[in-house]
Amino acid sequence: MDMIVISDSKLKIMLTPGDMRRLDISCESIDYDNSDTRAALKSILDEARCQTGVDLSGKRICIQVYPSREGGCEMFVNVLPSAHGDRRKKEYSPSPTAKVCRSQGIYCFRGELSRLLRFCAALKSMGYPGRSSLYRDTRSSAVYLVLDESGGRYSFISEYGGERRDAPAAEYISEHCLPIRENDAVEVLSMLC
Repeated sequence: MDMIVISDSKLKIMLTPGDMRRLDISCESIDYDNSDTRAALKSILDEARCQTGVDLSGKRICIQVYPSREGGCEMFVNVLPSAHGDRRKKEYSPSPTAKVCRSQGIYCFRGELSRLLRFCAALKSMGYPGRSSLYRDTRSSAVYLVLDESGGRYSFISEYGGERRDAPAAEYISEHCLPIRENDAVEVLSMLC
């Protein structure tokens, strides 16, 4: 297990196939809703604290997971902003939250919102089964739709004016975008079309 400290709130963790076997996880089965995954992630973050001195305990974090060619994976761990200004959010967030994405399809939309809404309606009519989140770029008028999927399965998005982005866009989103709707964006936005 190798670790790179990007900043005091960001880590890159590289797991070998042996690490994955030892932790009894795979890129396909990683899901934060699963107690085995949570235990494995806790172990990884404890080891990160020991190796790097970066302590993420008690903080809201986002974990993005990308499979590597050799059979292991790369994890990007980012500390999410705290909700100090909103007392209700603080009250109802008793433990840190984490998002784990096995494989993300990241799509960028600019301009007319109606195109994004029509795309979400098309996904809904196809029976899209995964999680979906929508983020607003704070530096431009772009919005990003992030889907649980792999391999550019929804290549027809260009018909709706969207562009598929590569995995590094996830880092940009975590640094420069604000969440609009998390986990069920396709479901909610499809109703607005």
